Amino acid sequence: MHGLQAPTYEDIERYSVNRPDALEIISEPIFDFAAYPAAGTRELTFFQNQVGSGGKNFEDTNMKGNGFMPTPTKFMVTGLAVEYYPAALPGRSAAPNVSTNWNDCYKILKSGLLTLNIGDKPFLTQGPIGMFPPTYRLAGASALTGQSAVANGVDGVDYAVFAGKEFRIIPLTLPSTQNFNVTLSWATLVTVTAEARIGVRLFGFKYRAVQ
Repeated sequence: MHGLQAPTYEDIERYSVNRPDALEIISEPIFDFAAYPAAGTRELTFFQNQVGSGGKNFEDTNMKGNGFMPTPTKFMVTGLAVEYYPAALPGRSAAPNVSTNWNDCYKILKSGLLTLNIGDKPFLTQGPIGMFPPTYRLAGASALTGQSAVANGVDGVDYAVFAGKEFRIIPLTLPSTQNFNVTLSWATLVTVTAEARIGVRLFGFKYRAVQ
């Protein structure tokens, strides 16, 4: 009818949304964000708290387990990215120093070490953090129209980000209930202008139960 070929019984089973004891695969990265203090820190650990735990909400993380993938969910990691947001807004009026975002971002991307730990074993140790760029950035256009009302002040735009393709790895599968984390560590404190936001995103495929 209407030029369509009727699906076979096997097709019905293959594309059914209800298949007991079967797993489906979806492309859904997992992420976790935390505050980066102005005074710097020696280490931050990610993916240890699920939504609603440890002060995390759905904008901070999409983890469903505290440090593990809950049964029967599994996750295959194929890449990683670090996302850093300086404290100051890109466009600021009468800013005495409109390079704060640039300086803060540069200090973060040229420093630090990322470690992916599964169980008691590190599977990736690499730095600096700039090796793990996010895959998106803010884009647009702006113009400076003149001196502001504040003496010796001008309106300025200060936006900085390191962006590119995610850092790809040989796939690693996180089985259900297997503990894991990602740490960002620094040999010395890296100070920034004000408290910022930093996060880690794991790219890959989620295996979950079919309804």
